[in-house]
Amino acid sequence: MIYYKPLVCFEDIESKISLYISHGGNGSIYQAMSQPVPLIVIPAFFEQEWNAHRVKKLNLGQVIFPGEMDDEIFTAIHRAISERVPEISETIQKRISSQNLSGIIQNAVHDWFENTRL
Repeated sequence: MIYYKPLVCFEDIESKISLYISHGGNGSIYQAMSQPVPLIVIPAFFEQEWNAHRVKKLNLGQVIFPGEMDDEIFTAIHRAISERVPEISETIQKRISSQNLSGIIQNAVHDWFENTRL
């Protein structure tokens, strides 16, 4: 079942999501990493593409680039729902949720970028 809301605060739904589909912007990636759920990134430009490459390289989720979307999105959704969440996603989520979020997300993401340069 898919729920759609025109505008929703992530904190109101974060404990209810089972799949995160995003354009791959910095804020979306931070939110996705705060919950151990499958991630699908569909980037459009700029930092979204950089983030998508890192998501793919670290096996944090699946990436679908524009032009690959026709049948790929349905395959990716099926794969994301049926496969186990990558261990790195669970590790990042535990690190983020175990402490005060204000500085931890920034530090976790900084470490992630520093340790995974392309």
